[in-house]
Amino acid sequence: NVLCISVNSVSFARFVFEASKKDYSTKFYFKLRESEYDNWAINYPFLSNTKNFTIINNNDRHLYDLIAKSSYIISTISTVIYETLSLNTNVIIVKNNDFPYVEELEKRGLIKTAKTTDELIDLINLNPDELKIDENLFYKPNSLKNLDFQISKIIEWIIESKKWT
Repeated sequence: NVLCISVNSVSFARFVFEASKKDYSTKFYFKLRESEYDNWAINYPFLSNTKNFTIINNNDRHLYDLIAKSSYIISTISTVIYETLSLNTNVIIVKNNDFPYVEELEKRGLIKTAKTTDELIDLINLNPDELKIDENLFYKPNSLKNLDFQISKIIEWIIESKKWT
């Protein structure tokens, strides 16, 4: 299974849908952005659910659950790339004009890249790498403790400000 993360791009949607027609052994899931749920059929009239291509236009399953059940996440540019790598799941980037924003990830060997649908299919058919990403590579250490501390500060500020009203 591969999870394709929509980036509000007709060309990206067309690219992954065309790739799905070249490899019926792979199940493609195309996760729309929430802002696309109501109008995807208008914006992407060429997309349709097939035996190996499923459009996800809801939040019934959590994104992290979808990532966990996927061999690869495919996108061009999205914060989901970093979330995916932090979950030790492989990422394939379809190269386009946004590629310079994630090029450093390729230089570090953290992602694979494809320019053509044939390259994408070839990468999908490789065994996914065993990723061991340092959990602090993208996120500050002790994130839950830091979040708890910041929430406590906000609550204290609210309590203090009410004393003066």
